[in-house]
Parts: sequence; C-alpha cells; structure tokens
Amino acid sequence: MKSAKEFPEIVLYRPFVDMRNQANGLASLVSEDMECDPYRDCLYVFTNKRRNLLKALYWDQSGFALWTKRLDQERFPWPKGLDEEIIFLSAKDLEFLLEGFDLWKIRRHKKLQFERFT
Repeated sequence: MKSAKEFPEIVLYRPFVDMRNQANGLASLVSEDMECDPYRDCLYVFTNKRRNLLKALYWDQSGFALWTKRLDQERFPWPKGLDEEIIFLSAKDLEFLLEGFDLWKIRRHKKLQFERFT
C-alpha cells in the first residue's frame, strides 16, 4: 500500500460522485468524465453530495486500490464556485483535507513582483 506522498500527482474531482461506485465504476469515471488514464501513477479523490464520504482510487500494479473515509458528524470541505472540475493537490493538501481544513479558504501572502531593487 502506498502513502499519499508517493504519488507524483493527486487529482481531486470536484463534482459530486455516486458513492455506490466501487473501483471499476470510479476508474470508468476517471477515464470517461475526467479524460485521464486510471492506470497512471496518480491518486484520484472523490466525494459524495453530502460530503461525508471520501474515496481515493489508484492503480497498484496488479489491480485498483480504493481508500475510503467516512465521517460520522462532520463534512469534508470541498471547493465551491470554481469552473475547474479537476484540481491538483499536494500530499500535504490531501492531509489537510482529510483533517477537515478548508484549503479553499486559506489565504497566502500576496505575491510581490519588483522590477528593480532600490
């Protein structure tokens, strides 16, 4: 079993997914809806409409592996108001998401650009 840090890419699929889908159904969604290769070295992350269930799918050399986390009372923070259906995450971002941090409300310092030093 791999850890999230071992994946070169972690892809979050923003639209809500029917969580009755298991590995084959999610792999089909990756291929058809996301237009990605489900066999590449990538972790694909999905949630349901209630945002209390998260599934992560990856190909593990001999078959698909599926991680699941279900919350009893809380909801996973999920990006809203974005045009993109696919969002790339770092392993740290995924860790924060699983812990309940809303990555889309966190603000970084503004990027400054200077043309010369005075």
